Amino acid sequence: MPPLRILISGGGIAGHALAFWLARLRTTTPNAPSITVVERFPNLRATGLQLDLRSAGLEVLRRMGPEREQLFKDMAAPEQGMQVVDKKGRRRALFPVRKGSDSKKQAQSLTSEFEIMRGDLCRGLYDATRAVASSTPTPEGDPPPVQYLYNTTIASLTPLPTGQISVTFTTPTNTDDTAHPPQTFDLVIGADGQWSRTRQLLFPDLPNTGMRRIPGFHIAYFTMPRPMAEGETEFLATTYVAPGRRGYMVRRHSPDEVQVMMTYMAPPNRSRGKSHPSGKSTNPDENDEKNDPLTPIPRGDTPVEKAALTQLFTGAGWITPDILAGMQKADDFYLERLGLVQIPAWSRGRVGLVGDAAYCPTVLSGMGTTCAMVGAYVLAGEIGEYIRRAAGDGNEEEGGDGDGLERALKRYEERFRPFVEGMQEGIEERAEGQWAMTGSAFGIGVLNLMVGVASLLRVNVAAMFGIRETVKGWELPDYEGLWKD
Repeated sequence: MPPLRILISGGGIAGHALAFWLARLRTTTPNAPSITVVERFPNLRATGLQLDLRSAGLEVLRRMGPEREQLFKDMAAPEQGMQVVDKKGRRRALFPVRKGSDSKKQAQSLTSEFEIMRGDLCRGLYDATRAVASSTPTPEGDPPPVQYLYNTTIASLTPLPTGQISVTFTTPTNTDDTAHPPQTFDLVIGADGQWSRTRQLLFPDLPNTGMRRIPGFHIAYFTMPRPMAEGETEFLATTYVAPGRRGYMVRRHSPDEVQVMMTYMAPPNRSRGKSHPSGKSTNPDENDEKNDPLTPIPRGDTPVEKAALTQLFTGAGWITPDILAGMQKADDFYLERLGLVQIPAWSRGRVGLVGDAAYCPTVLSGMGTTCAMVGAYVLAGEIGEYIRRAAGDGNEEEGGDGDGLERALKRYEERFRPFVEGMQEGIEERAEGQWAMTGSAFGIGVLNLMVGVASLLRVNVAAMFGIRETVKGWELPDYEGLWKD
């Protein structure tokens, strides 16, 4: 069997993680695949805010090898824990990192023991992939083990009678680059995020392209200069909740700069869900403009988004004037309308999805990065199992190898979907529950009292904040042939 040609659309965490594990097959598996990664940005997108890994994600990191595990840990953000403050900045609770909590016996705190900036994780995965790909020689005449095409996105996917996929490409409209010519691949994987173009091409009839909005829930992200104050010695995430279902999380990752998350949850439309038997919204505009002034703004209209947030947050207390001033100057501002990706299947034919493109669990789960890393590992493991079986008898099971790749995609979903569904279960209800008390100053006072008591008793409140690290009965598959030489 000739080496498979695999296309990955998306150079984010899921895409780079999948490329690494597929490249790793070169050291453990005959006929390892040739990988092409396309990314819409003009270069490696090594930017973004702080992320964390938990539970199975930490085990996947370990299986990358001790040197790479240590390299990533050396990149870890210095966050030492999370504190809750009131409108005058007084600390009401502190939840430090739980050292050693990456074991199976102890869940992590709100701050994971492994926090890392998104850009560092992407760069580390990219470098690790290049190193693994170059560690073994490429036979003469074979395509390069891994290649990256920037300023490029998928334009169309056409299944061929052979089972392969003919792919055409396009370039962003604001560039003068010429699109790459069409190519044929044995397998195409969309790792292009929650607004996945690949998912839209694969399932064009899905309502709202597979996104299920959490009505009225918005988070703005940006960084701003904020030197450490005199006497400030700890690198902490600071959470503040204001009346009107508003709040901030300010995370210090350097002595001179902080990351800001501004959260707003609009008051619920009380008619929500009456026309839907599940009671869950599929309509992204269900909260009316009076209740939710952010939803009607076109996605990406940054000046209008900033103006609306300024109006919503003015007078919120704590360091609001500083945050609003920093937001106006920020060039990395992004406003997210929170939503889950929930689709009936993660693949069709030889085209599949991984990461947020298949199963975005939202930032509220605290498990998005873990799901991306673990999903990439499971998908690569099933592809590796297929390659080894096909190399053994040339036929990969009954039905021929043309069906084998499709079965590998289905096995990946069968193995990993239970974990994802556990992460997504009840997210919308948990979001509403977490913010139900924040409409009034009295409710916030009670909430601060509760978290203060939890802090004194050293209760792990991660679960209270909606973070589920494990799913009962689910175990990370081994795939020894993927990570053991």
